[in-house]
Parts: sequence; structure tokens; C-alpha cells
Amino acid sequence: MALTMHLADVTMFHAPEGGGVGRYLHAKRTWLRRHTTLRHTLVVPGPRDEDYGDGEIELAASRIPRSGGYRFPLDPMRWSRRIVAAAPDLIECADPYVPAHAALDAADRLGIPALAFCHSDLVR
Repeated sequence: MALTMHLADVTMFHAPEGGGVGRYLHAKRTWLRRHTTLRHTLVVPGPRDEDYGDGEIELAASRIPRSGGYRFPLDPMRWSRRIVAAAPDLIECADPYVPAHAALDAADRLGIPALAFCHSDLVR
């Protein structure tokens, strides 16, 4: 039996009313489902902890006022534990903040690679 690689994408730049990063991740997911057998999990902030069972996991995070629904996670260890529980083979993190630290910690704990990049400048 062939094993399927499991990729986890982790970011705080994901919101129902949001734009670029969330749109990119959902387009990536659609492409992966059409063209590969890779298992893909999104770990993103939401109003409550919720595992939708379709590869999207929301973790409760504080709402950022006047941001279009974006949320700021405050507990990297909670995020790290949830990423570890998802048991990915590779973690990609589009974030320089709390989820990035959680992704690095989870990768260390799992003994897997992690890579990171950032699309946004939160200060600007």
C-alpha cells in the first residue's frame, strides 16, 4: 500500500472576508486535490476550535478589530499541539507571527521539515 504524503499549511492570514493568502491556500488545495494524492490540511484561526473533518482546522483566536475578520492567535503551544496531532509530513507556514513559532515547534517535535514565507506586512 502506498503512503500518501500529508502537508499542513499554517497561517493566521486567513479570514472569511479576507483576501490573498486564504485565496491562495484554497486554490492550492483545489489544485492538489485535482492533480495529486497528497493529503492537505489547513490550520487557521477562527472564532472557536473546530475540526471540519475535510482538512480544515480552525483554532480559536482573538478578533482583530476593523480587519475584515482576521484573528490573532495568542498561544503558540496550543497551536503546536494541534499541528502535532494532525501528524503532517511537512509543514508550510505563510506567517511570521505566533503560528510560525508553533509550526517550527511542531516540526521539531515531529522531526519533520518546515518551511516558511510571508505574503504580508502586518505593520503596514
